[in-house]
Amino acid sequence: INAPIDFNSDSDDTSRLTASGGTLVINGSILDMGDLQANSGTLEINTNYSLSTGESGIDLNNGTLAGTGLITIDTNNVSGDGLVTSRLTNNGAILGQGGTMLIDSPSTNLDGTGAEDGLVRALGGNVELRDWSDLESFNGRLNATNGQIFTNGEDINFGSDSTFDLLNNGSFRTNVTTNHRGDLTSS
Repeated sequence: INAPIDFNSDSDDTSRLTASGGTLVINGSILDMGDLQANSGTLEINTNYSLSTGESGIDLNNGTLAGTGLITIDTNNVSGDGLVTSRLTNNGAILGQGGTMLIDSPSTNLDGTGAEDGLVRALGGNVELRDWSDLESFNGRLNATNGQIFTNGEDINFGSDSTFDLLNNGSFRTNVTTNHRGDLTSS
């Protein structure tokens, strides 16, 4: 899609664009949108996109989120299971649900900008973090609720403002040294 996308959505909009079994390439600007999905397909976004623009977020169901555009997660989130190679700025939430969400993007900012309180959550699923850019200090929130967060090959330095919750059999796994200076809750 090379033209601007404007679904003129309102607060109860159910409009959606879905990549199902193939690749949906978006090169035009996204002005107003309901829901973007990748169901066993690839959603390739090559334009900057703020998830505050849409009424929903981006849902992966064994799909791939790719492309050269910067995706800023604000009021809505990226959720589900699949592969994310897009550049993300997480000012909202990344939710691994129903399987494993693999974040493999060297340009991803996990804790966001400004307040640096982005949430990475494994909720009945898993999140694997393979490559991201904010290695100096993570000041956001990690939460594993009946799921697992795995840092694979990348260290994560938890800053003093970070929070880390392991709830309802949630777990954290890493294969590298991890420094933690923030709050840790386990129940």
